[in-house]
Amino acid sequence: MDNQLVLGVILIVVGIALALLAYAFILNRREQDHEASASPAVEADASVTPQAAPAPPADRAAAAAPAAARALPPTSPPAAATGAPATPPPAATPPPPATAPAPAPLQSRRTLAVATLLRDEVTGKISVLVGGREYTSVDELRASRDYTRVEYAAADLAQWLGPAAVRERSTERAKEQAKKPLSMVEQIDAILQRKLAETSGGPRGVRLVEGTDGSLRVFVGVLSYAYEDVPDDDVKRMIREAVAEWESKK
Repeated sequence: MDNQLVLGVILIVVGIALALLAYAFILNRREQDHEASASPAVEADASVTPQAAPAPPADRAAAAAPAAARALPPTSPPAAATGAPATPPPAATPPPPATAPAPAPLQSRRTLAVATLLRDEVTGKISVLVGGREYTSVDELRASRDYTRVEYAAADLAQWLGPAAVRERSTERAKEQAKKPLSMVEQIDAILQRKLAETSGGPRGVRLVEGTDGSLRVFVGVLSYAYEDVPDDDVKRMIREAVAEWESKK
């Protein structure tokens, strides 16, 4: 079995060697045939044209130009020389007609948001939103720089609604307030307003307001103070008298 395997390998190697020899022989035969066919042409050119002296580089380039021209294939004549009709170029597509620009929409008059009136859906309390800041009480709004613009807008709104609507709403509000019992601060403020009206030459524009936290706020004009911070001693004295009178009625 081993001898047969060795014999098979030897036969394969011998076959490959024979194939290589045959391929080398064919290549050698082709080269000889090519040299034999090229030698007569060279001898014919040498017999017809005498051997000239080698030309300088410039003359050699000039002499090579015609030979290169002869080696190029002949160019085909243009279509006009053969009499064939030339194909006309495609007609240019006309540009689309220009359309008139659409008229710009009329701009509405510029409006400015002064304030937004808000109402709490649970408590029903009113708040005012001005420039991203929400005011939940009149005292807070009066102490800010937004009070003037809101006050002017409220006056214009009242004029826009008409005096009849304002009177009707004021009457309804007065009736509601008459039904609702006054708070302690409102009762003291009513006594204070009476004392201010009875005092000639006394301070004016003073009122008492209950703060959001139930504390007492004293307004002197548009400025709000705690009772201890009121700068006018006469105002503090009249407030004490109003408180004493309210306590005497209890």
